[in-house]
Amino acid sequence: VAAIFIFLVGLSWYFVSNGFGIGEPETYSYFTGGAPGEVRLPDGTCIKLGANTSISYTSEYGVKKRAVILDGEGFFDVAKDEQKPFVVISGDQCISVLGTKFNVRSYPSDTVFITTLLEGSVKFVASNFESGKVLRPGEQLNTQVEISVVDTDEVVSWLNNYYTFQPQSLKEILARMSHVYDVTFECLDTTIVNKSFRGTFYQGQDLSDFLDVIGLATNLKYEKQDGKIVLYKE
Repeated sequence: VAAIFIFLVGLSWYFVSNGFGIGEPETYSYFTGGAPGEVRLPDGTCIKLGANTSISYTSEYGVKKRAVILDGEGFFDVAKDEQKPFVVISGDQCISVLGTKFNVRSYPSDTVFITTLLEGSVKFVASNFESGKVLRPGEQLNTQVEISVVDTDEVVSWLNNYYTFQPQSLKEILARMSHVYDVTFECLDTTIVNKSFRGTFYQGQDLSDFLDVIGLATNLKYEKQDGKIVLYKE
């Protein structure tokens, strides 16, 4: 069974210990913009990328190891190769796998790094406990070393062209959709922002339509201020 190892280490250590640095080979980079995209790597690994997500890898991919750098959200269907681990670098996190399916959400503006396992097994290693924690299919882990059971269909609903929340706080919904619309939301009502709501939004849905739905559910108004969208109660 494939295993994922997540190390809470600095990227400087990773690059030095793995030979990256000055004289680095050619780099290939992709950015999705406002719509999801897909990248297929030379070994057959398929990566579906969320909105406003970037991924890069070098011409040395597949020589001794398979490493990619992710900023945003990606669903990884990793081709199995026991001799060449597949490594995802995102922020100061490293995920090493042999072959499995998992979802990573780690936008630069987010305060949490979230990994959700769909197939295989995951071992999480950090400096604040002695032995690794193992994730099983259907479990999710973040940088606070919190493991929870989740609805994986909800987590990867974006692969089917919609975003579903069953339920989540308004704060979490706005944070999630801020990446979809590439905007910053600010809710001035500190009470309602922590209340939970259910809802489904479709890829390609206009921002104004999304805000109208939020307004109907919360009785909040909205307006643009200084390049961000502010929600408030009259």
